[in-house]
Amino acid sequence: MTVAFFLNTVALGGLSVHFIPFLTDHGYDGSFAASMLGLVGILALPGRLVFTMLGEKLPRSLLAACLFSLQTVSLVVLLLTANSTGGVIAFVIIFGIGFGAITPARAALVADFYGRRHYATINSVLAFFATAARAALRGWSCL
Repeated sequence: MTVAFFLNTVALGGLSVHFIPFLTDHGYDGSFAASMLGLVGILALPGRLVFTMLGEKLPRSLLAACLFSLQTVSLVVLLLTANSTGGVIAFVIIFGIGFGAITPARAALVADFYGRRHYATINSVLAFFATAARAALRGWSCL
């Protein structure tokens, strides 16, 4: 679980750094690119709501796997359709929904797998690795 959330954090960090330059390199203006990145954040809310509702009916580990899969599919959509505004919007919708639900998914998975007694300790280890991933990306982007 730690590896999955670490890699997810690396991917999110890479996306946040490279998304706008990627779109401008494909001919979009900067305001459109920045708006699309902002929409990813806005679409996080519906993702959280959907995860919360589905998390009561389906196994949370299955939902987390689906969230990681959604993000992967969205990146493939972006790479294949970067020259299409519709493709970029499809990416934003798919990725945003998956992105929004990752944080509550991590919390729910830790609670489901390890219970309340060890929740804080285990979640803090996961948070440490997620923070390490963000720090590594910041350091790397400064080079």
